[in-house]
Amino acid sequence: MIFIGPTTREEVELLWLKSEWTRFQLPSQHRELVDKPDPGDPKQNEARSRLLQACRGAILDEVPPSSTYRRVRVEEGDFSSLFLLTCWDWFLDTGRTFELMNTLTNLAGGRGGDIGGSRQLIDHLRGVDEKTAYIEDYDAVSSVECLFLVASDENGPYTIIDGTHRAVALLREHQRKPNTPWNAVLIDSPRMTSNRWHIEYHAAPQILAELNALADQGKIW
Repeated sequence: MIFIGPTTREEVELLWLKSEWTRFQLPSQHRELVDKPDPGDPKQNEARSRLLQACRGAILDEVPPSSTYRRVRVEEGDFSSLFLLTCWDWFLDTGRTFELMNTLTNLAGGRGGDIGGSRQLIDHLRGVDEKTAYIEDYDAVSSVECLFLVASDENGPYTIIDGTHRAVALLREHQRKPNTPWNAVLIDSPRMTSNRWHIEYHAAPQILAELNALADQGKIW
């Protein structure tokens, strides 16, 4: 991993909104918060924080307050240390491991789950295919695409908490034509083991066991 330099939560929230603006489908009147940002304006920072919280609160709330924020670039040697967030809908697409590399052989359409008595259909393959159009011939210098990673320390393992489809698309394209390094933000803290979405979450083994049982019962397919 290449460490570019430190950054702040406020700058990360700006980058996050830029990266996901179309997907979030936020009101156009807020666009100037991204197009004409003033990171030194507390009111703008607060407004961006509120917007991101409304879209990604479940993920942001798991980041420890004392975390360190850094701009980094992911190299090919980091692939085996990259995981997707520990959410049931990525479980089978990663071969029951949440490892990014395993999406190369396990990503499939027509997936879903009977979760909490509610039948939910998912298609991460379609999301990845749609994202591929934006990252063909990817170049870290010119691209605004970015991954958001968490870790307990800078050595990993790293969990991609946002940019999952982007990461899978980048990996697939890398097999066609090498495209590393990838732009990313690393958020790390020794307390990240309390983060529900991180692969090093203290209860991750229990989550994996529960998801394996659901998959064996056919409740995740």
